[in-house]
Amino acid sequence: MKHNFSTNFKSFMKNLLPKSIPASFPKSKKEESEFGKSKKGIIICKKCNAMLWQGSWHHESEIKKNIKKNKYNGFSICPACKMIEDNMYEGELIIRNVNPEIKKYIINAIKNKGKKGFKNDSQDRVISVNDDHDGKMNIFTTENQLALKIARKIKKSFNGTMKVIYSKKESVIRIYIVLQDTKTAY
Repeated sequence: MKHNFSTNFKSFMKNLLPKSIPASFPKSKKEESEFGKSKKGIIICKKCNAMLWQGSWHHESEIKKNIKKNKYNGFSICPACKMIEDNMYEGELIIRNVNPEIKKYIINAIKNKGKKGFKNDSQDRVISVNDDHDGKMNIFTTENQLALKIARKIKKSFNGTMKVIYSKKESVIRIYIVLQDTKTAY
């Protein structure tokens, strides 16, 4: 008598598993495009010249070799430029107890992290750096991960304490940093 191992194994496993397992699972983040299904070709942002290609936004230099192969489908506005236009943000960083002597170093750290973030992803941008001249600074970013990276850098470099608050209703992150003795921090 010949045994069919795969048939026996399938029937064995079918009896073990509960009946309430869904037939399909949600797609992983890698499988799903952040901006929906992409059209063939390239769409260019009217404001920053970022290019939508294969479902994600890129710098022009990243896809130069593919530009000749694909046709342009027109112009649009990328999500980062749209957020800036609509006065929206995903990351807010509030720094308190800023000593005027080190303010320029903090601003340079913010700009450097912002440039590095933009270099890696065309949608990561520092929207604004607001200084109220009373030892408080507000920084707004288009991506919450960029705000978190900037906050970690400032906390580490300038001897601060950090509190992170994630919004439950939207994808906004608010990070509060209180700097300690900032005269000896840098």
